[in-house]
Amino acid sequence: MAKRIIVVILVIAVLGVAAWQGYLFIQREPEKVQQVLTELELTTGEQTNHLIASGIIEAHQVEVAPEVGGIIVSLPVHEGDEVKKGQILAVLDTDLIDAQLEQAAAGVAVAQAQLELMKAGARKEELRQAEAAVRLAEATRDAARQAWEDAKALRDNPQSLDLQLISARVEVAVAEKQVAAAEANARAMDMEHDMWGRTVKYLKAGFDVVKDTPYGKIGLHVTPGTDKIQAANLQWNVSGQQAWEAWSKVEAAKANLLAAQARLRDLEAKRNNPIELQIQVDEAEARFHGAEAQVAQAQAALERLREGATKEQIDAAQARLKQAESALDHLMAQREKFTLRAPRSGVIVTRPANRGEAVVAGTPLLKIADLDQVTLTVYVPEDKIGLIRLGDKANVSVDSFPGRTFPGRVTYISDQAEFTPKNVQTTEERVNMVFAVKITLDNPNHDLKPGMPADADFGPIK
Repeated sequence: MAKRIIVVILVIAVLGVAAWQGYLFIQREPEKVQQVLTELELTTGEQTNHLIASGIIEAHQVEVAPEVGGIIVSLPVHEGDEVKKGQILAVLDTDLIDAQLEQAAAGVAVAQAQLELMKAGARKEELRQAEAAVRLAEATRDAARQAWEDAKALRDNPQSLDLQLISARVEVAVAEKQVAAAEANARAMDMEHDMWGRTVKYLKAGFDVVKDTPYGKIGLHVTPGTDKIQAANLQWNVSGQQAWEAWSKVEAAKANLLAAQARLRDLEAKRNNPIELQIQVDEAEARFHGAEAQVAQAQAALERLREGATKEQIDAAQARLKQAESALDHLMAQREKFTLRAPRSGVIVTRPANRGEAVVAGTPLLKIADLDQVTLTVYVPEDKIGLIRLGDKANVSVDSFPGRTFPGRVTYISDQAEFTPKNVQTTEERVNMVFAVKITLDNPNHDLKPGMPADADFGPIK
């Protein structure tokens, strides 16, 4: 490369330009210098008449982006690190999906248990409960039938209603007297409780007495013993409990009175309005038929338990289990997406993300370059492209390894020409047409890095 620069300086000097100005021209316009070299086909000594082109080493790169969004909790690799295929590159927060997994696992357990119960059949305890339910339903039905018969008898025999009215009035009168007696007893219990309360207070405070002596009357303050105070306090507590029980009986007596009064009003309404008797009959009949339906349902449930689950029911339970397992498998597969692994071996070339950041699905977190095989893209002038064929060998050299060459082969030749240099904007300057040529190089030791400038020697021009 140095010899080529000297040649350019000499060319410029021949054209009438001072050597120093030529050097400055090289520093300011390297692309024009390259154009001059290409046009003049100048090379170094031993490479004279060789087809040489320059370019930049490139590597196949893969972006690593999550399929789900979340917060980055782990990002253990850095730019420049070599990674192996399958190595963990990043981990996103999994708290939410872990909770969903627990719920799905519980659903699988429930579905499995239901299927096993169906296959095992009914237990003895379940059969006993079902039989008891049938007996209860039958008893309810029999009671409803009797109530229906009583309602019809009452409708068809008004004299019986008159007797019931008399009995109801007596019940109300008795209930009223019971309420009065209970209230009187409760008030007496309150008075006894208050008396014992005052007694306890009096004993605790003590009392004064006057005693005659040979020396005259002497006043003394007497304090009863602890045993007497404790006995009085016990009676006070007992009387309080008795008072509470007495008032509870008052409430019970009042409830009994209200029930008797309601029954009396109901009978009087029926006596004064015969239509009510028919309504009573209809309601009793409806309750009887409802009770009969309950018996049928209880008997059917008992028979199902005795026969066990049908094939269709077992199939449905198996389908529910399979559905629950599929939901669990789907969530487990989704959870794997929260861990990003290297899709191939290579080197981390960029890592724009950082731990703790919230990212959305599809956001690139890393970029991996495959350095086992790299590519050098060069541009060959239009009049020289015919000298190159796919599969041709080329020796590549880089400044980082002076005197060393790397063997490569031509794997791509563009079928369309383009102008060069690409950054020239005017038509007058875009005078040279070139074809892109790619050279593939094996790079097992990763000596060649993306971005390295390199020269490709295609051999002597024939």
